[in-house]
Amino acid sequence: MSKSSKETRMGRAENRQGDSGIKLDSIYYKVVAGLLVILASLIIYIVWQDFSANTSKEPIDDRNTDVQEQKDASDSDQEQENQDESSQESESSKENTKKQVKKEKAEHHTPKKEKITEGVEKNAPLDETHEVSYEEGSSDMNEVLKLSKQVTGLGEDMYPVWIGNNGPGKVQATVSSQDNSKQFVVDLQFGEGTWHVTNVEQVSE
Repeated sequence: MSKSSKETRMGRAENRQGDSGIKLDSIYYKVVAGLLVILASLIIYIVWQDFSANTSKEPIDDRNTDVQEQKDASDSDQEQENQDESSQESESSKENTKKQVKKEKAEHHTPKKEKITEGVEKNAPLDETHEVSYEEGSSDMNEVLKLSKQVTGLGEDMYPVWIGNNGPGKVQATVSSQDNSKQFVVDLQFGEGTWHVTNVEQVSE
């Protein structure tokens, strides 16, 4: 075999290998290009679907929002009117209740004072220098309680609610029956060595 024929065969083999390599590269590029086209189409389709969905929903949402806002505003106005009416009724009711309470207090809770004159000395002597002892069991307290029992007619049913200073040589005692059904205010003053009742008022609750 001659050298030139060998070279010719080798050249042909190289050409065949080169042609097959070019064909493979060409197929590879076509496949990749096809895949890219498909991927781009999918992306465009997805984006288009999202855009279409958003544009079709927006007007409905806007209409719903407007209707809801109008409804809310109407409800708010109605609630405000109801609150105003309720507030006016409540204020009117409170005023009526206050008037009724004042009237009841005036009728029922205003103490009725009834003066007692028996055993009372209007012009009793007064010793302003006398120092009153408010200690339980003292001669002053014993005499004040004794006179209060007599002048009120409560006797042993009486108990002292309060005894206090009413000026120099003077004492005021608030006494009551055991069941609190009767209450009296007794004014006493010390003069000429003894205690005198100067005023008695029965207070009816």
